[in-house]
Amino acid sequence: MAHPPRRTATQKCQSKGELIRNLALQTCLTVAGADQHNGAPVVAAACDGSVSQHWYHENRQVRSRLNGKGPQVTGGAYAVGAKASVWDCDAAPAKNGGGPIRATTTGPI
Repeated sequence: MAHPPRRTATQKCQSKGELIRNLALQTCLTVAGADQHNGAPVVAAACDGSVSQHWYHENRQVRSRLNGKGPQVTGGAYAVGAKASVWDCDAAPAKNGGGPIRATTTGPI
């Protein structure tokens, strides 16, 4: 199994409009396969501007424009390379043992 690239000191992420980008790798946060179901993986993929790459925040939670679901860390493992998936947004951690990824900005992401 391939491991995700490690983040370096020069690697930066940026949110521009509704895209969340990794500037070093030129990838965007994406709901894999434009899947609309709970548990759909969230991955870094080549930026193509599709709706599965558009995000917004509401009540301090990041949400997908594709389905209104929020990315959550799978299994509660908040570490480099942790897997994420989308789930219905609520205040409680997901049933898969993770928790919501919170927005920390006050303006558009």
